[in-house]
Amino acid sequence: MILTGQTPHSSFLLVGAGRLARHFTFAFQVFGLPLLRWDRSRPWSELNSLLDEATHVGLAISDDSLEGFVRDHLARHLAHRQTPHAARGPVSRAVSATAPPAPTFASTEAAPYPFRVIHFSGAKNIPGTIAAHPLMTFGPAIFPPEEYGRIHFTLTGAERLSDALPGWKNSFTLMPAGERARYHALCVMAGNFPQLIWRKCEADLGAMGIPREAFRDYLEKAAANYAAFGPAAVTGPLARGDLGTAALNREALSGDKWQQVYESFMEAHA
Repeated sequence: MILTGQTPHSSFLLVGAGRLARHFTFAFQVFGLPLLRWDRSRPWSELNSLLDEATHVGLAISDDSLEGFVRDHLARHLAHRQTPHAARGPVSRAVSATAPPAPTFASTEAAPYPFRVIHFSGAKNIPGTIAAHPLMTFGPAIFPPEEYGRIHFTLTGAERLSDALPGWKNSFTLMPAGERARYHALCVMAGNFPQLIWRKCEADLGAMGIPREAFRDYLEKAAANYAAFGPAAVTGPLARGDLGTAALNREALSGDKWQQVYESFMEAHA
């Protein structure tokens, strides 16, 4: 189900303390938006108090933790709120035999939480939640403030980014649930696989006496050329079809597991 409409006077609770949570915390400050925070280093009783205040709950936690967190804490918090007050016990991290059971929802059903639940996974589809994936790679350092408004999002389970992140005015693309896993696979390839190649090449070239600064100048120019010229930026044996040179390259990588990577790229380009 698609959630529409913007909640007036929204109260956004961000769960998590990792890299994404740190970047998002700074972005909320940049945009002048209020933010509640909670992470696992803080008491679980505090989480339940914050959930009572929240209109939106953003889960900036690992993908593998998402379903369990929704099931064990958000859905159980809902069940606790729906239990008559006199029958309530404290809601804690542990699940007791007398605790109200967490409700379950069909894959196409929106969970009737008193708040919207948003996660930031690129691949996951979780019933009753909105997926708002930032198409960005987040490093250890906080970005310059102006960069946060340029982050593009892919959105599933809502029609507008403001349904998931009230007050954010970033661009976004609506993504069908069935396309999310492929979308994220492409993001992983684009944003991470090149870094593995760079790390390998920088180490091996460094062992040959090539200065790191020279190699990084090469990388920067390669990236700048692609940004300017797209596919026309490809050079070397890939562009010229120099099969003899390619054969020499493959032979030079004999015994190196990266020979298979080289061959795979040559095949993909053919």
